[in-house]
Amino acid sequence: MSRPHVRRLAMQILFSIDVSGTDDPQEVFDGLDKRNDDLATRQQALKLALAAWADRQYADTETSALTPDWPIHRQPPVDRAILRLAWHEMRRDHAPGKVVINEAVQLAKLYSNPNAPSFVNGVLDKILKNTETQALPEVAPVDADGWLDDAVAEPPAKPAKRKTKAKAKPKAKAAAKPKPKASTRPKPPPLTDDDGWVIDDDDDDDFLDEDLVDDDGWSEDDLDD
Repeated sequence: MSRPHVRRLAMQILFSIDVSGTDDPQEVFDGLDKRNDDLATRQQALKLALAAWADRQYADTETSALTPDWPIHRQPPVDRAILRLAWHEMRRDHAPGKVVINEAVQLAKLYSNPNAPSFVNGVLDKILKNTETQALPEVAPVDADGWLDDAVAEPPAKPAKRKTKAKAKPKAKAAAKPKPKASTRPKPPPLTDDDGWVIDDDDDDDFLDEDLVDDDGWSEDDLDD
């Protein structure tokens, strides 16, 4: 990632914080353009912007003292953002003063009105030459020790779903075996004697139990008598 690119994004973050009134790291980070800036660039820019925002009171005090006719509250928000960022980098020794001024002027040309580049250049040049600087305490951005690790980190990837074996489908019950059909074979004809009488085996006993009669109607018992 290039330093000018990080500085440009940091200036835009400062402008957003100033206008929206929120410096919550997660909220600011969520509003950054993920399509054009990778995660490392966004994190570094937000870290720089929050540090400059924490120094804003010191930056505004010195800037207003050097520009009594154009105090900080009368400046456009974009100019305030550019000056605050440049002041922070110069006073915290993040980069050589001349380099900071040159890049701040470029930002003013890109984002502010036509008169802004000369105004920014003049103010920052005075700051660079001002030997009566304030004694700056160590000012850390919000959650400096850990916010980069969790507050602005990309959302964690969803855990992969565990693969589970598909449950075996219950076996279908065996189809009932069809019952054998009743035989349709024709019954054999009844047995008959020589005279054509049907011989019924089942009625043999009953037949013998009956009195025998001759052709004239006499029973066998009558004959014996």
